[in-house]
Amino acid sequence: GVLPERKAWSAEDIKVELSSKTLKVHLNGEAFKPLCGDFVQEVYRFKSWWVVEDETLIIRLFKRELGSWKFPFHGQTAGLFRRNPFPWRTIQQKVGMSHNAPGHGLAYAKDAPKEEELQQVAPGRPETEPGELRPDGAVEEPAPGGVFAMPTGHQICAAHDLCLGITAQQDDFTVTIEVHFEYDRYERLRATYPLEAVFGADVWPNAVCIFFQGDRMNPILWGELDGQAGSGHGQYLEDNFLGSDAEA
Repeated sequence: GVLPERKAWSAEDIKVELSSKTLKVHLNGEAFKPLCGDFVQEVYRFKSWWVVEDETLIIRLFKRELGSWKFPFHGQTAGLFRRNPFPWRTIQQKVGMSHNAPGHGLAYAKDAPKEEELQQVAPGRPETEPGELRPDGAVEEPAPGGVFAMPTGHQICAAHDLCLGITAQQDDFTVTIEVHFEYDRYERLRATYPLEAVFGADVWPNAVCIFFQGDRMNPILWGELDGQAGSGHGQYLEDNFLGSDAEA
């Protein structure tokens, strides 16, 4: 037989529903099963987004807990979010069983967005921050004024709001930079906002810049390295920046 003419997908053909625990994608009114299910861990809906570009569906999700997932969805098992908790202490009945969750057991954890019910998410990519790469590969023009420029809508906090100090050490193969944060303010931020949308790091062969997104012109750290870092070492530093800070 003759194959039907291939139709290019558009945002009008797609419906995306999202909660902190579940994703459902519909194509022309029907559930697209490969993109429907419970996540391995929770995500932030209010920062997540999706678009259709070059006939490709792109869904960007922000995890509530930093770490790699072996797979995005649970399989045929009940999954993490469908288990019945069995608290054996009074405190667990009050604050829940998720001991590793951001802000667990602390008062400000109640301010974290729950986002437990599925809600339709409109298509759209967030605006590119000044100095960042646009989808077409060009660099977004920096805001006029340099370090005196007005804060952008991306800025959540500044270095002086959170940072206590910086330490650095090296061995024969790597350089490790640690940024130390005020504990209570860091935990409050971690409980209510995705950290990968807060911090940023640029790594060059001979320099490194660590900054809060939206405040790139007033970085936490900008410095030149005493030697040249290979591409592999620079990528390692960039990939592990957030994990190092989370432990500080």
